[in-house]
Amino acid sequence: MDRLALVEFLNENGVPEHVKRHCLAVGDAAVNIAAALTGAGFRKADGEAIDMEVVRIAGYLHDIARAQKDHDVAGGAIVRPLNERAGDVVARHMKLNFPDAMAALTEAEIVSLGDRTVCEDRYVGYEARMEELLARYAQVQEVVDRVHRNMGRALGLIAEIEAFCGRDFMDIAMGGAVDVTPLLRRVERPGRYIGGEVGSVKKHWGDAAVHFCFAFPDLYEIGMSYTGLQILYGLLNQQEGVLCERAFAPAADMEKALADAGAPLFSLESGMPVKRFDIVGFTLQYELSYTNVVRMLVQAGIPLRAEDRGEGDPVVLCGGPCCANPLPMEPFADLFCVGDGEDAVVALCEAYRASGGVRGAFLDAARGIAGVYVPGRAGRGGGATAMATDAGEATTTEGAPADTAPAPVQRARVEDLDAAFFPVRPVVPHIETVHERAAVEIMRGCYRSCRFCQAGYACADVRRRSPGKIKELLLAQLAHTGYDEASLLSLSTGDYPGIEALVTDLMGTLAEMDVALSLPSLRLDSLKPGTLERIAAYKATALTFAPEAGTQRLRDVIGKGLTEADLYAALDAAMPLGFSKFKFYFMIGLPTETPADLQGIADLAQALSARARAIAQDKGLPPRFHLSVSVSNFVPKPGTPFEREKGDSEEALMEKIYFLKDAIRRVKGVSFKYHDTRMSRVEMLLAKGDRRTADAIEKAALSGAGFDSWREHFDYENWLRAFADAGLAAEDRYAGEGAALPWAFIGQGKAYR
Repeated sequence: MDRLALVEFLNENGVPEHVKRHCLAVGDAAVNIAAALTGAGFRKADGEAIDMEVVRIAGYLHDIARAQKDHDVAGGAIVRPLNERAGDVVARHMKLNFPDAMAALTEAEIVSLGDRTVCEDRYVGYEARMEELLARYAQVQEVVDRVHRNMGRALGLIAEIEAFCGRDFMDIAMGGAVDVTPLLRRVERPGRYIGGEVGSVKKHWGDAAVHFCFAFPDLYEIGMSYTGLQILYGLLNQQEGVLCERAFAPAADMEKALADAGAPLFSLESGMPVKRFDIVGFTLQYELSYTNVVRMLVQAGIPLRAEDRGEGDPVVLCGGPCCANPLPMEPFADLFCVGDGEDAVVALCEAYRASGGVRGAFLDAARGIAGVYVPGRAGRGGGATAMATDAGEATTTEGAPADTAPAPVQRARVEDLDAAFFPVRPVVPHIETVHERAAVEIMRGCYRSCRFCQAGYACADVRRRSPGKIKELLLAQLAHTGYDEASLLSLSTGDYPGIEALVTDLMGTLAEMDVALSLPSLRLDSLKPGTLERIAAYKATALTFAPEAGTQRLRDVIGKGLTEADLYAALDAAMPLGFSKFKFYFMIGLPTETPADLQGIADLAQALSARARAIAQDKGLPPRFHLSVSVSNFVPKPGTPFEREKGDSEEALMEKIYFLKDAIRRVKGVSFKYHDTRMSRVEMLLAKGDRRTADAIEKAALSGAGFDSWREHFDYENWLRAFADAGLAAEDRYAGEGAALPWAFIGQGKAYR
């Protein structure tokens, strides 16, 4: 059984929270000791290796019956059906006598050493723990005699273990650096876990006053394609006294390898357990990553709920676009960064250093940082002590009526992109990732006002980098990385003022370097034919369009400034230049959508296909064009004008997909793709959830959910059970004008209410 399953077993047996925290701390210590001994080559007296399964089960469940009389014996009876040997260890862990030499160590002594290193859920060391016991049981002679009888032997064992492993015992028990090398042969893509890439930074642990772990809740190749990670990683490591390392969600094979070895989630740079960091920062880029956050916390050995963390536990920070509604993840996070993260994370590290690492003092200081929301604490950046309930009524954390609602949280903003940090020495992954290119963010924000777009409404106005700065950063990145492709990033690259001149200048320079230029999020209706011709001569790849709706009426409703004439003009201009692949993105279930709007998607696909054939015939082009129609499902998102809308049911969306699938398959030269309606349903439930949604997220994660944005891993039935077990209906509770929105205290960018 892995740690996740054992946590669930403790829950099923009604173990009180403070006892569960103690069990988890002891289990972690025992597993760490066993893993260190095994890694150093230790064998028991019978020649067998330490049984990690026995250590893991006995360690995490040793006090499962603490509330009962003779709890060691009672606990052993509970544990034996899971593992007989582990049950025997639990049954005698209270009265075990240590041997005289390390050679006689068994799983039982290892669990007992772990237990005698932890006071409640704090690692205090063996001697401090024994002093605490002697003071508590000074009048119980049996306990005093046992402690004195074992102390000399235990200290001798600890000294032998330190000499054998070459490390301090407390470092071992708390989880020193994980030796990932023996695990690599057991995983499919070891390059995800070895670190040491070009551009990575490895600082000396002891030289840093603040240890920050950037935790991306998805696979390495996804996270390493995220520009925000590169920005914050480079920025923090530029700060004196701050160390920033990375951790990613391990794939199933590595998760099992870690569990089998009794090793915790670790950072790439030093292999240090994530739980040893001062601040662990998760980026919430998409709602379906929430279960990976929970799983990573469990894998790291960090208490899941913020209320259960104390001194010695990392501070858990969440940021990213999903913080437009932090409530579903609020019970798991100590604080949130809303908006641009650069200034906020630097200020948080400074505040942590100034607080001396004292949790309460740090959180009190953090509430004064712009863009930072600290649940339960009032301040300029954070929310007030009172919280909003599901009905929008102000309550205290205990649920009793309060006088105040959460204080507004204004988004952090980087005002000057030219002055802002941007990495010119980014980390270059060892393995293939989603995006492999030098990239510069040319603009933050969006001039458009698509009413469904959370990203577009998050920024109050657009901020731009100057052309000169863009070129400087791009060329510096190329010099340090060796990439053969460069990219200009923004929500709508074609809207950058002067994009024509910028592209023309860059293409001339990059062509001499044999480097291709990629222009994602490009609106061809904003480009002049001459620039399109240069792009085609350079690299005639697929062109992407996002009409979103099939009729002009609905495009006007959603604020999509794109007409059929624009699409026809783009085909007219692009096909003669050699472009033959075109992708068109639509959305179904949009507010006010009618059957005519749905039919409009099929009609537009037919019209575009006919237009492409006509152009090919008129220009004498080979008839090798291909049009792809992709349909996603509208999900109402907090922070947008459509946040009060009610998304279509799964059944209604499937009817629309079947209709389009049947209609479009008859169109020659057009393929049809669609998004899983069940995934969209769960995305909506999480996007518009409240604090109670955390219970469903936790139950889903502990029941096996993870990597939910990957179709092969998504388990809809598990999610339905999780919501039911949490006592929640799987429905949108915040639709309609009368609904009070519990996330309304989070300040938005563009005004729309």
